Amino acid sequence: MAPLKRIGRGIREYYRDLLATRRTYTVTREGWLFVVVTLAIGLAALNTAAQLLFLVFALMCSFWTLSAVLATASMRGLGIERSAPWLATAAAPVSVDVTIRNRKKSAESHSLRVSDRLKDKTAVGAAFFVRIGRAASARTAYQCVFPLRGRYEFGDLTIATRFPFGLIERTLSKSRPREIVVLPQTIDVGRVLRSAQVDLGDQEVNVKGRGAGLFGIREYAPGESARDIHWRVSARTGTLMTREYETEEKRRASILIDNRLPQDAGPAERERFEHAIVLAGSIARHLVDQGHQVELLTADGKVAFGMGPAHLRRCLRALALLEARVGGAHGPLSHEPAADSVQVVVCHTGREAVSPDAVAISVRDHETELAAAFAAGTPGVAGELPGVEQLA
Repeated sequence: MAPLKRIGRGIREYYRDLLATRRTYTVTREGWLFVVVTLAIGLAALNTAAQLLFLVFALMCSFWTLSAVLATASMRGLGIERSAPWLATAAAPVSVDVTIRNRKKSAESHSLRVSDRLKDKTAVGAAFFVRIGRAASARTAYQCVFPLRGRYEFGDLTIATRFPFGLIERTLSKSRPREIVVLPQTIDVGRVLRSAQVDLGDQEVNVKGRGAGLFGIREYAPGESARDIHWRVSARTGTLMTREYETEEKRRASILIDNRLPQDAGPAERERFEHAIVLAGSIARHLVDQGHQVELLTADGKVAFGMGPAHLRRCLRALALLEARVGGAHGPLSHEPAADSVQVVVCHTGREAVSPDAVAISVRDHETELAAAFAAGTPGVAGELPGVEQLA
């Protein structure tokens, strides 16, 4: 039964791949010029009955036949796959691997140009393969940049060739859907938090730990650090005594961003909302890097308290997928921040509900830094595919 299952699986995969494949044929500009010259020579041969012109005409027609045979053989039996990360960062280069497998055991494939597109047909990258041997595979990578946060979906991978004479371009498109979430870019917000006088200092608690405050003095135990020995007390008592310190507890922080926009919100309001996303993500990164516990609250939900790189990714992913709710009534968010946390409200509309204990950071006060961050290194998703000479 096992061989029959393998055969059935192979048949299903073949027809699934066949249904996801589209082929097109396009005469190139050089091909049309070649057609015009061929017809001109053919007409001249008919008018003059010159055998040499008939021979040249037949030779030029044979180029089309040879081009069809070689190009078909080169494109037959090809499989293509894309390998892309699930997460990326806006305005940062993303490396995407493209692999082509030549399943033919008797023929090589030559001069293959691969173009990758999103589901909305936006071109994002290209790669070029000079030669793929028999029953072999080749891999290369291209880099693309996504200018804005959000969810993007890759669509078709297209293989094109003009081999061998460049008269006809044959393309083979395979549907290879793949989703990628682009996290918002972040900036340095240390100065922003200092100017807003956000008190995020460490708090000493009366628990033994590795803080700076003195918890007590006890007898030294072998193996402990000599740096903690209290030499003055040790000299007075005649016994080695060591210091114990109070532990330091990081203050928890709640980041609040209201994604409700007024009904008449225009491009300026939407741009400020995007800037607020960047500001909130930057604050989250800064606090997590400092070792604080952070929670994120929006009008759609919240990301509970956590710390570390994995929690930061959760917060940035939530911000990447946060959509503006136009026409939503402003007021308190559905989730209340923790009572013992420092509340940081990122304001972008001026209508946010800010409690007296919260620290408000307005996007309008930092538009210069945010605009510069958006402008720096943000070429956007590639609109034009690079030429062969630009391909790695």
